[in-house]
Amino acid sequence: MVHVISCTKDEPVLTKYVLTITASEGGNVSTTGGNYVEDETASITATADSGYVFVRWSNGSTENPLVFTVSTNVTLQAIFMKATYSASIGGAIAKGAYVAGSDITFYELNEALEQTGKSYSTNTTDDLGTFSLNLQEITEDYARVQGDGYYWNEITNEVTEEKLRLNAISSVKESINVNILTHLEYDRVIELVKNQGKSFAEAKAQAIDEVLSSLGIEISEDFGNAESYNFIDGDDASKVLLVTSAVILANKSQSEVSSLIAKISNDIKDNG
Repeated sequence: MVHVISCTKDEPVLTKYVLTITASEGGNVSTTGGNYVEDETASITATADSGYVFVRWSNGSTENPLVFTVSTNVTLQAIFMKATYSASIGGAIAKGAYVAGSDITFYELNEALEQTGKSYSTNTTDDLGTFSLNLQEITEDYARVQGDGYYWNEITNEVTEEKLRLNAISSVKESINVNILTHLEYDRVIELVKNQGKSFAEAKAQAIDEVLSSLGIEISEDFGNAESYNFIDGDDASKVLLVTSAVILANKSQSEVSSLIAKISNDIKDNG
């Protein structure tokens, strides 16, 4: 819209233009615009929120602040993107311990716990299920870590002849272990966050309690989230993990174990 301002005799006619400024998710702008007299100079500053960076203006300019002369109606948007970062994670995968060469895949998850499409892969380096992974250019704070491989059967004292897949859902942090507890709580955590309005931290704390209770395991202290449990540590938490694995295994075949943990996960998912 162009505004023409009438003036008295001998004064020039002033033309005004409308400047409209918006911001994408992740930041704000110093002004939302207004009416500017033709050839008036406008200056707009884009400020990114924490965890975001300013990328460009919708007209292609990367100047910030952006200074330009208004000579027509203008609509501009400041465009922000999530900042990327790097992280190194490590841990172990265990049902019993997975053997060297087992596959580990890291899937980046957004706040809605949906996969972003970014994934990173590695393998376990020993027969204790140990792995490490360097992540580059991730933007989100959550992850699904999936392990596939053969594992030591703590009942038969032999390595299984079939592979077993286990999952963990976790915030991105230095240590993420994948185990039977992380697998059993996985769907429940997502249910609590997506459909019951729990924060991720609340969902994790509730889900591990419900998993242990469903297996008849009572503990007197808090050992942290499920991904904190690790056979290798040899502490009280590792004893809880060993008992859990033994309860699940109980002389079952590999296919029976897979079927049982799928059933338990599904039963826990909706009501704990």
